[in-house]
Amino acid sequence: MMNQLAVSCKLRLEPNSIELEFKPGDKLQVTCFGGTKWRGVSRQCVKSVPNGLMLHIERIKLRNTGLYTCTDGDRNVSTYVFVKDPEHLFAEASTSIHGVEGSPATIPCLLAHPEASNLQLFHHRNGLDQQATFNFTFDRHRGALIYNLTPNMDGKYFCRGVLNKRTHDSSRFTLNVIRVVTELPDITVNVEHTLLKVGEAFAADCKANANDFTVKAYWETDKPHGMDNVELGGAKLIIEDVGYSSLQVLRIRAVTMADKGRYTCYAKNSFGRRNVTVNLDVIDRGYVNITFHGESPVIDALAGQTVTLEVHLESYPALLHWGWLHEGQPMNTSDHRPTCKTNGRGYECSLELLRVKVKEHGLYTFYANNSDDYNSLDFQVVVSDISKGSPKSENYWTVMVTISGIATVLLFAIIVIVYKYKTKPRFEIRWKVIETVRDGNKYIYIDPTQLPYDDRWEFPREHLVFGELLGSGAFGKVMQATAHGLLKSDMATKVAVKMLKQSAHSSEKEALMSELKIMSHLGHHINIVNLLGACTVGGPILVITEYCCHGDLLNFLHQKKNDFRMWNTRLTEYQNLSFLENIIPPQEKKAEKGDYLEMRPRSPGLLAKTQSHDMTPLVSKGITGTGLKSDDTLEEEEDFDEQADRQPLDLEDLISFSYQVAKGMAFLAFKNCIHRDLAARNILITRGRVAKICDFGLARDIVNDSNYVIRGNVRLPVKWMSPESIFHCVYTVQSDVWSYGILLWEIFSLAETPYTGMRVDSCFYRMIKEGYRMPSPRFCTADMYDIMLSCWNDEAFERPTFDQLVDLIQVQLHRDPKKFLQTPGTSCFI
Repeated sequence: MMNQLAVSCKLRLEPNSIELEFKPGDKLQVTCFGGTKWRGVSRQCVKSVPNGLMLHIERIKLRNTGLYTCTDGDRNVSTYVFVKDPEHLFAEASTSIHGVEGSPATIPCLLAHPEASNLQLFHHRNGLDQQATFNFTFDRHRGALIYNLTPNMDGKYFCRGVLNKRTHDSSRFTLNVIRVVTELPDITVNVEHTLLKVGEAFAADCKANANDFTVKAYWETDKPHGMDNVELGGAKLIIEDVGYSSLQVLRIRAVTMADKGRYTCYAKNSFGRRNVTVNLDVIDRGYVNITFHGESPVIDALAGQTVTLEVHLESYPALLHWGWLHEGQPMNTSDHRPTCKTNGRGYECSLELLRVKVKEHGLYTFYANNSDDYNSLDFQVVVSDISKGSPKSENYWTVMVTISGIATVLLFAIIVIVYKYKTKPRFEIRWKVIETVRDGNKYIYIDPTQLPYDDRWEFPREHLVFGELLGSGAFGKVMQATAHGLLKSDMATKVAVKMLKQSAHSSEKEALMSELKIMSHLGHHINIVNLLGACTVGGPILVITEYCCHGDLLNFLHQKKNDFRMWNTRLTEYQNLSFLENIIPPQEKKAEKGDYLEMRPRSPGLLAKTQSHDMTPLVSKGITGTGLKSDDTLEEEEDFDEQADRQPLDLEDLISFSYQVAKGMAFLAFKNCIHRDLAARNILITRGRVAKICDFGLARDIVNDSNYVIRGNVRLPVKWMSPESIFHCVYTVQSDVWSYGILLWEIFSLAETPYTGMRVDSCFYRMIKEGYRMPSPRFCTADMYDIMLSCWNDEAFERPTFDQLVDLIQVQLHRDPKKFLQTPGTSCFI
């Protein structure tokens, strides 16, 4: 069965075979006579023997399957080892593969059995596993060989084969195709021409952008003494939202006359380079240069006319003073209009003599000075007197009619602009704090601007180091940051920071401050994104909250969708997740409104339960009620959590997410807070698959998000809203329950869009009024669908409360997992 190797006697293997077969647990011993090295083999598995090296593995395992090569430096000899595990046709291998466009690549599906047949390669595209149609061959020692990579071959792959009439699939591999660059990089500099005095500082930033990571920005000069007086910052590679960029900063602390000249910024990538040149002019002292507009400085005018004297001015450094003199005396500016408009180093200055009088003839002088120079320019104005009558009258009425017409046009334009501004959809903070009145069926909104703010939440903004962008909207954004000294003086904490963009209006600034006050008013709970601190003085408002490493629930479900299974044998790997028996002890029928329960495996130092009524700022009292742990505990938990988070998603996880969100909403309801935008996109997931309720608010781009539809002058998430909210603008805890039912549908459909394929139009509104309800999602149990339907009751007060929802879902968590599968239409997912 085994083919004999044909190698010289100076380099040979013993056993002398191209392929070797073993069972798991067997001892592997292969001696290479004449060899000096086994490639890619740990030194612990190689022993020296007379005239060669022995490859030795005491108890061979499935992962040891593969090609082993011995070399003497000039020649190679190889043997392929099959470890015939009866449960696996393929061995595990590296799951990340990189290849260059146009080059070959190998998907390392390593066979563990030589008897394998019907080998196929599958490519996951458009949400489906499809058999590969491009040109490839299957090598039993290496895997699937792809000959010519193209960009559309990016994605996930797996191999399939048949052994003993059973079909086996390999692990999934991710192939990243590196594009071949065919375009020059883009280049920008922060200045194209500049003028400086001797001793002033010069700075210029050179930035290159391209679609490949080889992009580089750098400065050069044609000056004889080169870059002797120049400081160059190290070129940094920056990963942008699209592509890559490189930045190099050029600095001269104090310019001299020798620094005058051309500095060229180059942008280079693997395709080529392009450049932009900056011209630096250096002067000994500043100047003021004045020139007049027109052909002559002598102006003839009739009495009663309006005369304009205009000059062009260039100054470096900037002007300190300017003005007009009449016959050497300062002018009465209440009768006339002097103006001066700047444009870089240039200025356009004028003097408008309104209805000039005969006595106002004479010499007019414009003067200007900066810190280094003074200059002036003279005009001679000649005013001719005319008899009373038509000329003056005609000029007067012409001016009046012109002014009236211009004023009318300006007034109309202002009215249009104000109307557009008032009717433009504006940002509105979604979370509202309410207060019930009368019999408990009426309520009023509490103005969040009237809520108190404790300045002990303040955190020094200089202790924040910002990282990547997490989310962005029209007026705000959320940045990842590291806060130094937030919890301990010697500890750095990863946080999320919400802030405004420069385009924000005063209303958005007030909204962000209101959001900060509401979060500080609520206090802490494990299932909401908790406030950690804030910066409200000495700069823009920054709201510091917990950072959730897995992003929002919608994307988390999308990412895990392909690996979903209805139930998972990994339950035995969780010490405290035997359907949460340790999370929900038998004696605890329901957690109090101020408590939280951690939905993740037990790890050393785990805080099982924390009161959440304490609203004292973290920055003033240390780690309290946030779920944050000591350094040692964090390291142990993060290692355990990361291992658990890599597990596939199953039905238990979906019910766990549902339970946690219900707990968080019960807490908000207890605090008289309504959310008004409860959806999977506003639930964040952190380590241990803990779900936290949030509201991206200002940092969500609702203008370009199809989930938000314009009604009136606001954008609303109509598909998640209750009928009373859509048609009567009524928002209550009961309307949040309706939205929670839509969220359950998102969870158990694994992030499908609610009312799939339906547009929000008059037909949609009519269907909601007539009682249409979505069918059960694909991965939902009958009991969970009953809970959804109860949330979508037409009568708001017939819907369950969040406390009741916690109880209902808690019952689901205590069931035998196999009972989840006794639902029509779900057996195909087992």
